[in-house]
Amino acid sequence: MTRDVTRTATAAGMSFIAEMQSLMYDLRGLLLACVVLIIADLKFGIENSQVQGEAIRASRALRRTVNKFIDYLCWLMFSAVFAEAFAAPLGIDRMAVTVGVMLLACFNEIDSIVQNYHAARGIEGFSLVRFVINLLKRKNKDVGEALDETINNKEDGNN
Repeated sequence: MTRDVTRTATAAGMSFIAEMQSLMYDLRGLLLACVVLIIADLKFGIENSQVQGEAIRASRALRRTVNKFIDYLCWLMFSAVFAEAFAAPLGIDRMAVTVGVMLLACFNEIDSIVQNYHAARGIEGFSLVRFVINLLKRKNKDVGEALDETINNKEDGNN
């Protein structure tokens, strides 16, 4: 009896691992994009720190870079499992949902890269998030205002 349970659990675990390997193989392009974003943010962050005269600590940079990689790996797995669980049964393309969720997850990283790039070249105050909010305000003032309030916590008074 115990052997049967052990064999069944082992088979289920191996099946799950094989499924995750297959999933990661299918999403290797997104994984590579995340790695490129992390490396670009590291490069432009170091460049910005040098321009501002800040000390660069390799251990902190490495820790934050590895942490970002793990975060994006979690987001990638979440988006793929989310797409498999909810989009596939509805007939929606799994890859489109996964890419959409990853774009939302990576938007903050892209904003950080753009800010560091501009700050290192002396262009202060540029934010991709602010740019998108201003575009939304031009299309629909209420939506833009709501997003602006949400991001800036104006309702709570925590600016």
